[in-house]
Amino acid sequence: MQFNKRPTHRRHWIRRCLAARLVPLIGLAWLLTQPVPARAAPSAQAKLAREPANRTGAVTFTDINAGLPGAFESGSCFADFDGDDLLDIVTTGQHTRLYHNNGNGTFTFLQTGGPGGLPGGGEPALGWGDYNNDGLVDLLIDAKLYRNNGNGTFSSIQAGLEAINGGSVAWGDYDNDGFQDIAMCGVGAAETITRVYRNNHDGTFTDINAGLPGVFEGGVAWGDYDNDGRLDLLMMGKLHVFSSDTKIARIYHNNGNDTFTDIAAGLPGGYEVNGAWGDYDNDGWLDILVCGIDGIGLSDVHSAVYHNNGNGTFTDIGFRSQVLAAGSGAWGDYDNDGLLDILLTGGGLGDETFALVYHNDGGGVFSDIGACRESGRVGSLGRL
Repeated sequence: MQFNKRPTHRRHWIRRCLAARLVPLIGLAWLLTQPVPARAAPSAQAKLAREPANRTGAVTFTDINAGLPGAFESGSCFADFDGDDLLDIVTTGQHTRLYHNNGNGTFTFLQTGGPGGLPGGGEPALGWGDYNNDGLVDLLIDAKLYRNNGNGTFSSIQAGLEAINGGSVAWGDYDNDGFQDIAMCGVGAAETITRVYRNNHDGTFTDINAGLPGVFEGGVAWGDYDNDGRLDLLMMGKLHVFSSDTKIARIYHNNGNDTFTDIAAGLPGGYEVNGAWGDYDNDGWLDILVCGIDGIGLSDVHSAVYHNNGNGTFTDIGFRSQVLAAGSGAWGDYDNDGLLDILLTGGGLGDETFALVYHNDGGGVFSDIGACRESGRVGSLGRL
């Protein structure tokens, strides 16, 4: 899926899945329940000065007690699968469950088992994307593609994707032909892999043999870092299954001819890591949020923001969160001030787990607002 710099419609607000390990879905905190307003462009003065914002009043988040069951080594993802303009939820783990948003703060479990039903399994890679342009988002779980039939059921598609474990998937139209393609990484049949699959427009996909190094315990994300109109690929993780010494974080430039080139962006490698594109300073260039492990202990867990300098280089702006292991991060403007804020989830130094929200004060400053600290390691910025 493509990453929008300034989403203005709830359907495009969050299709990014935040999958984490050891995840009890103890309570999802919904950020807002009103329709998403179109976001005004920042003023020239705001762009130049970027002075920290003055906020008044406490910001709180309330668990709506949606009744979703806990899950182990699981993931969750928002999408409006039935086109009613309300974000629904799919959760994975031992079982995969689809929940319809009733529009009143409650969700209804839809029976998804049986022939062609959705599979269960630990540590899933999960993502929504409309592969056949029928206006219904389809579901990719690891390397298995399920067509949305439009009636609350899904049919398995023989898409020709290599099976993976411990990986990540991302939808995006890398060749600008109007059809969503797939990037994926993880442990394949014999080794770690990273693949880019072209959508053949007939329900099948072709490996373009992009020559990317294989990674796992990491992620892939599409984003146009240089504004040339082609989606580039951020990838990070471990190169080898049994070694933590070969971890990478790289940006591959889309050359427009089914090849990709490492731009040597200088990002530190990591594992149990994910990255998210977002233009936090509204300068028109996609920046990067990274969270994961860059060493061998909890003291080496970090979350960082890298500013896109507009010339193929990125600068660490110095943002750091508290220690959050085996977690995830996402961008989203929770207060509609036109600046992307940060949601981080994960575990602390003990048995506790956290969900932290950092307000974007402008000027590259992010402040922990003290909200959403309840137990849990999965989170998404979304609207009901």
